[in-house]
Amino acid sequence: MSIFNNGLIDIVNLKMVPWGNAHVDRLNNTLACQNGLDECELNTIHACAINAWHNKVDKYYALIYCTEFIVIEGRHQNWTTCFNSLGLSEKPVFECLKNGTGTKLEILHGYETAHLSPPPSFMPWVIVNNHPLGNDYANFASYVCNAYKGNVIPSVCKLPLERIRESKPVHPVCYRTEAKTFTSFGPVKRISRSRKVFQKGVLRN
Repeated sequence: MSIFNNGLIDIVNLKMVPWGNAHVDRLNNTLACQNGLDECELNTIHACAINAWHNKVDKYYALIYCTEFIVIEGRHQNWTTCFNSLGLSEKPVFECLKNGTGTKLEILHGYETAHLSPPPSFMPWVIVNNHPLGNDYANFASYVCNAYKGNVIPSVCKLPLERIRESKPVHPVCYRTEAKTFTSFGPVKRISRSRKVFQKGVLRN
């Protein structure tokens, strides 16, 4: 998590939107995720973590980072061990999952993703100052440093550009058009599509 170690987090308003290439299946009113049920569950867990520690980015980012690597290792069912290893309370996340708030948050993330312009071609879709980085997403640090106009310069931004940039993306991307088996995840209530409701962060039935 170099963003927290190189000073970059001090000049960034980091926002994470755990939605990916998911969509709402209007036929049976469920969430459907490109990479199956596990992705839907993990997205909802991440949405709850962001909601629980919305003003403490280091906490929710650490939990997301931990659960992602557990999944990569094929230990999806052990994601709860991240709470103990990070010293975080599991209560706010579990309550969010149990009372349906997580699903509502996911719908809001889906609405936000659907209204991006230009629309995402793949995930992860990284944006810096409203500028999508596309295939160069791994080099987001160089874009942040270039856009920063403040006086207190993070250590990473003092490095030569070639030291900041990565040669290629670390992880593969998931294209929206890529053939995957979409798996539905739980019922969702019909929601208002108005931009006013979304901007207020309020979800009404």
